[in-house]
Amino acid sequence: MPKAPTIAPEPKITHEHREAAEAEIREKQKTVDYNTKELPVTLLVQKYRDGLDEDTNELYIPDYQRDLMWDESRQSKFIESIFSRITYPYCCGRSATKARR
Repeated sequence: MPKAPTIAPEPKITHEHREAAEAEIREKQKTVDYNTKELPVTLLVQKYRDGLDEDTNELYIPDYQRDLMWDESRQSKFIESIFSRITYPYCCGRSATKARR
């Protein structure tokens, strides 16, 4: 019968290791500033459509996201969930004046 491989024991994390790691985290951490806003879907759609032809719309969707399409069944279920007031996940975005071009 073949011999089972020997597994090395986990290295012991000492108090000094932990302190050094925490000091490095404090040294390299940075503040990330953000706002949260609750916007109705109708407003998001309006911000996307208004000015779309002139490329002045407030909501910008990068080209790499435009190929992702839902089939009609998934679209229908999403719309139904909105009308049913089912909570949907947060969407992340940034100001179009900062993100564009």
